[in-house]
Amino acid sequence: MAAGCSDDEGGGEGGATTSGSTSSSSSSSGGGQGGGQGGSQGGAGGTGGSGVCAPQPLDNFTPTWTPPDPLYQERCTDAQVDDLIDACFGGSDATCTAAKAAAADCWDCMVSDFTDSTWGAIFDGTDELGFRDRNWQGCVAHAEGDLSDSGCGAKVAAERQCRWASCAGCLPVSSANFTEDVAAFNACGTASEQTLRPCESYADDLAACLAQLDVDHCSWGNESWQSLAKRYGKLFCAADPNGAGGAGGAGGAGGAGGN
Repeated sequence: MAAGCSDDEGGGEGGATTSGSTSSSSSSSGGGQGGGQGGSQGGAGGTGGSGVCAPQPLDNFTPTWTPPDPLYQERCTDAQVDDLIDACFGGSDATCTAAKAAAADCWDCMVSDFTDSTWGAIFDGTDELGFRDRNWQGCVAHAEGDLSDSGCGAKVAAERQCRWASCAGCLPVSSANFTEDVAAFNACGTASEQTLRPCESYADDLAACLAQLDVDHCSWGNESWQSLAKRYGKLFCAADPNGAGGAGGAGGAGGAGGN
């Protein structure tokens, strides 16, 4: 199972590798926040998904917004987050199964299905996109303090979804040819921005709102995808390191806060 396509700061899907049902990857995103297609640019051709991997016009595109779960839900310890990410995004099926059995509630807190009504730290878009990724839009929404469909987090979602839709023929990327498929998707996105430009207004809106926010903690820096996923897992599901108290688990009352 592929994990860790990054499409935030550089706009493109970041370079990644995959092996078997679990995988690790590293970012190669570049360029300014909210910009055009960046990351690992591949060749001009290639096919992915069920169609031709080439940009398409978007006459009837409408983005959707999936709000984030609360932060610091205190459903994981830091060690549980580390163990789950190492086992399920770098280990074998057997190690992942064992880790999830040992920390089932923590896994449920961290990983959301793509079609869920809210997203936790990581969304599983394996069927729809061919990969899992961290909930960048949710992190930005929390940073702004606006979880509505008009906030900056929703603008992240709109810009991402527009690029996915314009190059839908490149998706889902396959685990067997993950790096090549991601490169083909990036090339499609570059061609789309240079010719049809269907996502220009979404990209402009996103760049404008990100310029007003401090979202460095949401960004994929010079780190492995596992390290990024651990940061997100602890942000959403572990205890607040500053002692502010958590949001509680499902139906929970939340933490009492530190002294």
